[in-house]
Amino acid sequence: MSAVDTDSDGSISKSELETFATDNGSSTSEADSLLKSLDQDGDGAVSTDELAKSLKTMVDALKSALSSSSSTNSVSVSA
Repeated sequence: MSAVDTDSDGSISKSELETFATDNGSSTSEADSLLKSLDQDGDGAVSTDELAKSLKTMVDALKSALSSSSSTNSVSVSA
């Protein structure tokens, strides 16, 4: 998170996310879409809690998808 939260205020603002995205080959529109999906309280920024909850949701979905795949493949995911 510290790589994106450049002012170290504990949240990722729209401008911080857009800067990070463009510095890493993505567009500002992709950053804006990501912000909308991560910003659960609609305040225009992503807090540490919002980021953690979103990552947990993604990991849980991945685990579920992997566990429902073919039983001949064994994959372990840990967070």
